[in-house]
Amino acid sequence: MTLLAEDVTFWSDSGGKVKEAAMHPITGRVAVARFFLETRNVFRRSLPKDSRMELAEVNRQPALIIRAGDRAFSVLTIEVVAGHIQIIRVVANPEKLAHV
Repeated sequence: MTLLAEDVTFWSDSGGKVKEAAMHPITGRVAVARFFLETRNVFRRSLPKDSRMELAEVNRQPALIIRAGDRAFSVLTIEVVAGHIQIIRVVANPEKLAHV
């Protein structure tokens, strides 16, 4: 919680292909933390068995890329302002990840 800015915003883009994705932006430290806590087990179960994580830089921001086989399954980026996470973005739309 202390890493999140008071007005942190979480954006997700699954292109309607990932049912666990948030349909609208989630704003606020408590709301974002609650969303991650409530969906963490669902997310883990949705990962392919051969998935692996890699740290990277995407669009000049720190990123976590989850890959399954030879394709990107999702990309999480964070934007940090004054030492706190201000924006979290997750892209899980397969069409947008084709070139990652």
